[in-house]
Amino acid sequence: MSLIPLLQIKAFREQRAAAEVHRRRLVMAQYQRLVEETGKKLRAYQRYRREQEDTGFDAVRGLAVNRQQLEDLRAESARLREAEALLHQELLAAEEKWRRARAAWEEGRRIHAAAVREKEKVQQLVQWEQEEAMAAQSRREEAELEEYATPIDRL
Repeated sequence: MSLIPLLQIKAFREQRAAAEVHRRRLVMAQYQRLVEETGKKLRAYQRYRREQEDTGFDAVRGLAVNRQQLEDLRAESARLREAEALLHQELLAAEEKWRRARAAWEEGRRIHAAAVREKEKVQQLVQWEQEEAMAAQSRREEAELEEYATPIDRL
């Protein structure tokens, strides 16, 4: 029984696992970019919110303002903080997606490493099988030579 078909199957599985690791690495990189972009958006919005709040409150500081104007400033500040909280939630969601993608990539790497080990085991068995076949062939040839050499020596 030849192990070559089994080696071909193991090689196919190893190639498929390598392709899956590559795909998962690309997905992980995509989520890493999403985390970076969302983080930049959040930091930019935080600066914008602080500037807007400072500008609004600086404009009325020291002035006599009615209660409605003050409530409007507070409502605007609350709206800005709400939008910031939503961006922060987006960042947390993106980070969670990245963590899951990284875990999937690491699992893919483990699967690929196992597939490589399995293929190497079968390669060693194939090599051993071929060496044994060559040794058996050599023994048969030596036996044939001895068989033909023996009658000549007797004469």
